[in-house]
Order: sequence, then structure tokens, then C-alpha cells
Amino acid sequence: LEEGIPLTDPAFYSSESRCPDALIDHVFRPASQSKERIPLLYQRIRVLREVGTILCSEFDGSFLGFVEAFRRRYNERGTALQLVKMVADTFPAFRDEHVYNGQRGTSSPHTSAFAVH
Repeated sequence: LEEGIPLTDPAFYSSESRCPDALIDHVFRPASQSKERIPLLYQRIRVLREVGTILCSEFDGSFLGFVEAFRRRYNERGTALQLVKMVADTFPAFRDEHVYNGQRGTSSPHTSAFAVH
């Protein structure tokens, strides 16, 4: 943000042409006193683009639009569990589905952490 890069705008970060991976890599470069890079950065960029695309196509291009849709869906009385479910249902990257011994299971550590905050 200090560099004038609108990285909080879903319309910007969902576009590979407006916001190439190299730009995101630059924004999240290590601080001068550090040599470590963000783990799994390119997987995180993929999730960022997916979420941005969905926010733009379904929620007026903002997370606030998602929150307002949640409030409308549950008449301002939604629970944290319902919020976790809506996040997982809406954003594939947060579904955390796994197959173990031929059985499909889910866990929602990312969405659960989201609901706590």
C-alpha cells in the first residue's frame, strides 16, 4: 500500500494482466533484515486470484459485499458456523476436502480461523 499498489482491491489482484505474479512477489518480498520468503507464495497467489474473481463476479467486488450477502441470507442472525459454511461453499480454496482410506472428509481450519476473528 505504501508503494501505491492497490493490493486490497479484488478487481486488481484477480487480474493477472493488471497484477502479475512478479508484482505480488515484489510486494511480499522479504524485509531488508530478512532472507526468508513467504512459504507457498505462488499457491497463495492462486487462491488470491480465485477469491478476487468470485468477489468481483458475485459480491460487487468486495469482501463487504460477501458479508452483506451473509447478513441478508440469515436475516442479520447468522452464526459463526453458518459463516464458515458460506465461506467454504463460496470459495473452493477454503473447502479443505481430503480423501482418506477412500472416504471424503472435510476440515475447515482456514474458515474456522476466519470466523473466530
